[in-house]
Amino acid sequence: MSPASTPQSLRLLAQRWSRFVPRGLRRRLRSLVPPPALDAAELVDGWSRPLLATAAAEAVGFWQRSLSEATLNGPDKGNGRAVPAEDVNTPRLRCLLVAPSMDVGGLDQMVAFLARELPLRGIDVAVLVTPESVAENPGRLGAQLRAEGVDVRELDRAGARAWLRADTPDIVAFHGGADWVLDEAEAIGAPVIEVHHGGHLLFGADPQALASRRQRLSGLIAVCELVRRQYLSLDPGCPPEFVTTIENGIAGGRLRRGDREAARRALGLSDERLLVSLSRHSLQKNTYGLAAAFGDVAAHVPEAHLVICGRVDDVDYASQVAALRSRMPGGDRLHLRDHTPHIADLLAAADGFVLDAFFEGGPLVSMEALASGVRVVLSETGAVREQIDGDARRGRMVSNPLGDPLLVDWERMSAARFARQENRDELVEAMVELVSAAPPSPAERERLRSESLTRFDQQRCADAHAAALRRAAMLRAR
Repeated sequence: MSPASTPQSLRLLAQRWSRFVPRGLRRRLRSLVPPPALDAAELVDGWSRPLLATAAAEAVGFWQRSLSEATLNGPDKGNGRAVPAEDVNTPRLRCLLVAPSMDVGGLDQMVAFLARELPLRGIDVAVLVTPESVAENPGRLGAQLRAEGVDVRELDRAGARAWLRADTPDIVAFHGGADWVLDEAEAIGAPVIEVHHGGHLLFGADPQALASRRQRLSGLIAVCELVRRQYLSLDPGCPPEFVTTIENGIAGGRLRRGDREAARRALGLSDERLLVSLSRHSLQKNTYGLAAAFGDVAAHVPEAHLVICGRVDDVDYASQVAALRSRMPGGDRLHLRDHTPHIADLLAAADGFVLDAFFEGGPLVSMEALASGVRVVLSETGAVREQIDGDARRGRMVSNPLGDPLLVDWERMSAARFARQENRDELVEAMVELVSAAPPSPAERERLRSESLTRFDQQRCADAHAAALRRAAMLRAR
C-alpha cells in the first residue's frame, strides 16, 4: 500500500493531537478538513497473497477453498450433540429476532446461531434487520440464512409495521437496531426481551430513561456478568432477577480443526511466531493501541509477527493504524488484512491470539481461539475473566486499556485512542511472554480445544435463550 498523501498525512496528524483541542473547536476544524479519499482496499490487504513472500506459489490456493469447507458460520451438520426432543404438548412460538446488521460481527453471528437453533426447540423465527439505510442485501450472514430458508428482511419502519401486523410474532428478541421496533411491538401487543451484547448500549445512558425503557420490556438478557452489573448500577430500581445472564456459546461442530503445517506453509511461515487478532478495524477493538504495543514486542522478539484481520468499519481510524505501521520499527511484521472466512486455518497457524479491545460483551473470537487450542492475551472486557478463569494454560487477562472496564465510554475512548494507554506495558509483557514460550504440543492444543468446547457449549446457550423467550411469552399470555 502506498504511503498517505500530504493532505491525508496532515489530517491524520491533526486527528492524533485532537485530544488537546476543545470539543467545540474540534467540530469546527473537522468541517474545514475534507474527508479521506481512501477506501478499505487501500488500507488492508485481501487474502489473495500470503503474509510472507516465501510462501510457495502452489500453497496460496489453500486460502481459496470453498466457503462451505472453511466457514465458521454455516449450518452445523456434524457436531453430534443431541437436541432436546420437542414436547408435543408445548405449543410452538413465533419469535422475531431484531438486529442492526447481519454481516460478520459477533452480534450478527449470535443472532444467526439463534435463528438456526431456536426452531429445534419449538420456536420458529424470522429476522428483521434495521440498518441506518435499507439495502436488498442484508449482509453475508443474512444471505446465508436466506439460502437456508430463514425469513430475513431489511425493512424501514413502514415496511416493518405492515409485516408485523400481517404476521404477528409471539415474542420479540431485540438484539439492537432501530428503537422504533419497540413502539411497533407494543402496538401489536408482542412482548419484547432486549439482549445486551455489550456495555456500549449504556454509555452515557440517562438512568431515568433506562428505567422508563425497562417498563416496556418483558425481560433483559446480558451476555456476561460485567454487562449485567453495569446495567444494574445505572438502573438501581431494576429488580436483579429482571436481568438474566446468558453467556454466549460457540458451535463446536462448525469449528473444524485447521491443518497447522499446511496453513503455515500457505502463509509463508517457518520459524516465525504468529499472533492473530480477529478484530474489525474500529475504535472499539482498539487496533491502534494493539499495533503500537506490537511495535515494542517486535523490538524484543525479532521473529514475532501480528496479523490484524477484520472488516474495515472506520476508514479514518484504519488510516491511522496503516500510517503507524509505515513509520514504526518492525512495521513490516504487522499485517493488516480484511475479513476471512478461513478462521480455522488462520488460528491453526497461530502461536497466540490477542484482543486489546476497549469493550466487549461475550467475545466469540476469543472463545473460537481457545476452542482451536490457541492461548490468548485479552484485555479485561465483558466475559474475558470467565473465559480465562485464571488458568495460565489458557492465556492471560491484562488490564483494560482505560484501566477500569466499568468506566469505559465513547469520550474516554476517543481521548485515549492515539495516546499511550494504561495497559501498554502489561500488554507488551504478555505478548512477549506468549511468543517467547515454546509452542504448545499438539496434545496440549487438543486438551485446550476439548475443554473449551465443553465450557462454551452452544446447546446450553441456546437452551437458556429458548427458556427465557418462552417464559416471557407465557407471562404476557396470562
